[in-house]
Amino acid sequence: MLELLKKLISVPSVMDEPEKEAPFGKEVRRALDVFLAEAKKIGLKTHDEHGYYGWAEYGEGEGMIGLACHIDVVPATGDWKYPPYELTQVGDKIYGRGVADDKGAIAVCLKLLEKFKNDGVKFKHRIRLIVGCNEENGSLCLKKYNEVDEKPTFTLVPDADFPIVNSEKGILHFTVSVPCGDLESAVVGFSGGKRPNIVPDEATVEIKKNAPLYGEIKSAFDSEEKARSLLLEANIKPHDFTIEDGETLKVTAHGIAGHAMAPQNGDNAIYKLLRLISSVSSDEFGSLKNFSSLVAFGDLRSNLAVYKSDPQSGELTINLGMVRFKDGKLLFTLDSRLPISANHEDVLAALPAFVKGCKVEEYTFSPNLYIDENDKIVKTLLSAYCAVTGDKPHCVQTGGGTYARSIMPAIAFGYTPEGRETNLHNANENFTVTELEQFYKIYELAIINLDKTL
Repeated sequence: MLELLKKLISVPSVMDEPEKEAPFGKEVRRALDVFLAEAKKIGLKTHDEHGYYGWAEYGEGEGMIGLACHIDVVPATGDWKYPPYELTQVGDKIYGRGVADDKGAIAVCLKLLEKFKNDGVKFKHRIRLIVGCNEENGSLCLKKYNEVDEKPTFTLVPDADFPIVNSEKGILHFTVSVPCGDLESAVVGFSGGKRPNIVPDEATVEIKKNAPLYGEIKSAFDSEEKARSLLLEANIKPHDFTIEDGETLKVTAHGIAGHAMAPQNGDNAIYKLLRLISSVSSDEFGSLKNFSSLVAFGDLRSNLAVYKSDPQSGELTINLGMVRFKDGKLLFTLDSRLPISANHEDVLAALPAFVKGCKVEEYTFSPNLYIDENDKIVKTLLSAYCAVTGDKPHCVQTGGGTYARSIMPAIAFGYTPEGRETNLHNANENFTVTELEQFYKIYELAIINLDKTL
C-alpha cells in the first residue's frame, strides 16, 4: 500500500496546459497512468477515458458500486519541512502532497480490490474504483464520466471525513472587476493566489518608481516608528512583508495557506496587501479603497450582510483566493461555501451593491448536497464505521465539495478521521499509517454490507 502511495505522490499532478490524451496536463496524465498500470498488474479490468478519468473494476453483475477518488492535487505552496512530492515517513506519520487529498484513498481502495480478487469474494454488484483528474478545478472529469460511462447504483466518495458527511455546502466561485482609477500608472503588476479554493499565502504588488505610491510605501517601511503605527492600525506586522527595491518596488505579503472551506484556519496574504495599500495611499485608485475596506478589514460576511447559518449545513464562508491585474483592471476571485439557508444570488449581488462600479465578470455555482441521516444507506455505512471504530453513529457536515455532488446518488464517506487536521491544501500535508489501515477495514466491511443493502 505504501509503495503504491509512494509512486503516486512522486508525480506532481497539478493541473497544467492540456496536451493530447492529457486534458489537464502531462503530470496529471502521468499519475493516472501509474494508477492504471498498477490496476492492470493486479488483473483488474481497466478503462482510460482519454485522460479525463480512468477506472479499475472487480466482479460481475448488473449493478455497480462506485468508489470515486481524484488523482489531481493542488500546488505545493508554503514552507514544507519534507519534499512535497516524496513520501516521507516519520514514525507512524507520512507526509506528501496528496496523502490526505486524495492519493492515499486511491492506494487503499486499489489494494482493497486486490484483496477481494485474491479472496474470490462474490458480490451482487461490480466494484469500480473511479479515478478522476480534475476534482480540484471544476470536476470536468466526472462531467465527462456522466456523459459517456455507466452510472453506478451508488457511489462512495472517500474525500472528506468520517463518520459520514450527509451535508455538503453549496460552492460559489465568482470573479469581480473593481474600478481602480489610475492604478495602471502606479503599478506594473498586482497578483496573489493560485486557486480560488486555497487561502493565498503570498500576494505581490510591483510599484513604479515615479508613482506617489512608491514614496508612500517606501517611507512607511523606512521609518520604524511610522511603520509600527501604520501597520498596527492596518492590523498587519512588518515581518508579514518583504521589500525588494530595484527597477520597481516589489512588495510581497506573506500568509499561511489553507482550504477555502475553512478560511479562518489560514492567513490571507491578499488581505494584508490590500490593507497596506489602503492605509498608505490616498483615494486616487477609484473604488479600490472602498473594496479593500470591505474585504480586508473585519468580517467580510458581515461587512457584505450575507452571513447565514443553519444546523443542517453550518456557516457561510468567503475566501478571497486570487487577484490579478489585467488590461488596467483588478480582478478578484472569491470562493464562498453556502449553507442551505443561503442564496448564491444574494452573495453575487453583495459586492456590486457596496462598491461603485464593481462588476461580476463570471461565476460557477454547485448546489448543496443533503441526505437525511435516517436514510438506509447512511445507516448501513455508519454501522460499518462503528463496528470498526467503536464510535457512536452520527453524521457530520463539510464546507468542502466532493465528487458526491458530481456522480449522484453518492455520499462522502471518510477517509479522514473526524476532527483530524491533515494540513489539507497547506504545507506539510500528512496522514498516518494507522489511519490508512483503519480506513481499509472500514471500507472492506462497508462495501460488503452496502452490496447486500442495495
